[in-house]
Amino acid sequence: MKIKIEHSTQEDKAVVKVYCPYDDQFIKGAGNSSGKFSHSENCWIFPARSEAKARALLIDIFGTDDTATSPKVDVRVTFPRMYYANKNAIRLAGRMVARATSRDSKAVLGDDVELVNGWVRGDGSAKNWETRTSEGSVYEIFDFEASKLEELRALSFIEVEVIGGEPVAQEITLKEIANETPTVSSTDSITVLKFSTLTATLNSETKTVDFTGAELLLSKRDWESAYEIFNKYTLSQAA
Repeated sequence: MKIKIEHSTQEDKAVVKVYCPYDDQFIKGAGNSSGKFSHSENCWIFPARSEAKARALLIDIFGTDDTATSPKVDVRVTFPRMYYANKNAIRLAGRMVARATSRDSKAVLGDDVELVNGWVRGDGSAKNWETRTSEGSVYEIFDFEASKLEELRALSFIEVEVIGGEPVAQEITLKEIANETPTVSSTDSITVLKFSTLTATLNSETKTVDFTGAELLLSKRDWESAYEIFNKYTLSQAA
């Protein structure tokens, strides 16, 4: 299921409808933000005032809302050893891979997920059931948010390979440049920050920033705050 947000009305009140994959964390967060699930429309419905919270929740859990700028890629994930999630679905960086509901249940694959090798099923005991996948199991996950690749690759119990999707140039994240000290040069309202793989050009009049070099992977929230984020490097060197 693709993530989508629609503006609508319900009983003469403005609402936002959120279509997204099943996720226990999203369910909890949505409930805390006045969200209610509509079985007839198969979506979450939030008061219009909660749109910002709904978008932040989507970005935090799935890595995107329906306006995020991150490209989408297809990845192949291998589990070198048997793996299980206790009384829960197997999730990787915000994407549900597979979900059982009891010890004896069949596991259902997540949206845009294919099992290429191995098996996945319900296991464990009746009280402490698991979603379990076999040693050497291989999954292909399609339309994965490139902004979540770093988080996916950081998981020590899987092997990750990008196999397709939208072209992504050499990508870099904020975390990867956080400890760098860029070379700073300024002329009037323009400040240029040169990192090892990225150059950021800040305009203090328009409060905007342009990038060249490696592709910077940011969530929508970080894109909106990009000037403030990179201006901190200028302020720290001026101190």
